[in-house]
Amino acid sequence: MLLNHLNIYHMKTTIIILSTMLLASEICFSQVVNKKEKVTFIEGQIGLSAGKDILCLNIGGPKFYLVKSEKIQVSLGFYPTIRYGVTSKKVVPALGVGPEIGLGKRIGFIAPVYWSAPDNWIPTYGIRYKW
Repeated sequence: MLLNHLNIYHMKTTIIILSTMLLASEICFSQVVNKKEKVTFIEGQIGLSAGKDILCLNIGGPKFYLVKSEKIQVSLGFYPTIRYGVTSKKVVPALGVGPEIGLGKRIGFIAPVYWSAPDNWIPTYGIRYKW
């Protein structure tokens, strides 16, 4: 009997907490959109980076913003990449991770690192264009 009451109590508490979190997230992330403003739902980026013996074409990827304003954005990004080995002449897919500094809305600098072999990370530096 007591166990049944505890389960009902936990269920009600969980529902209240989840509802509160959903309401708070809706309030925090809702935006008022001006009717004259163009609303885009797709955002993308393309970047080029280079490092020791590799050239990389970075295409999109998620990021976590640390600073986001009109003039500058600082984030940690993940970069799905087509990587070309200059000496090996091989094209392979890769996933890079690294910081990104955006200047304005379109241009930014990226510095992803790529895992190449056991205990071997290759740093690269480049530029990205965002639309």
